[in-house]
Amino acid sequence: MRKNILIKVLITVFFLSLAIGALIIAKQVEKKNAVSQDVGTITIEIVTLDNKVNKREFNYKEGDSVWSIIKENYTVRYSETQTGVWLYDIDDVKTDFTTTYLAIYVDDVYSNYTIDGIKIKDGLVVSLRETKL
Repeated sequence: MRKNILIKVLITVFFLSLAIGALIIAKQVEKKNAVSQDVGTITIEIVTLDNKVNKREFNYKEGDSVWSIIKENYTVRYSETQTGVWLYDIDDVKTDFTTTYLAIYVDDVYSNYTIDGIKIKDGLVVSLRETKL
């Protein structure tokens, strides 16, 4: 008789533990989904020497950066230095930093920052313009 009661208690504790674990996991997933909702939109333009423009809009989430969006959505060649990330190539636009480079414009103003130094904000337009030296 005591053995049956002990088995019932152990089974109840086991299923109660499973239920609590499921609730904890569900709360974590809910919290993660709430954080990953879109915060805003940015536009990235790639402009070639012959003024061909490839313009794309991206929704971004909390924690995203201009640089992370570019790395995730384009094929890039770059170098990370103490002064920041220097972008050499993006998709079909190839530069050599001897005759051409990618000039960065933020909302049509030349940027003095490297690509990883640009602060993301809703409505931002980043232009990467192939430019002769």
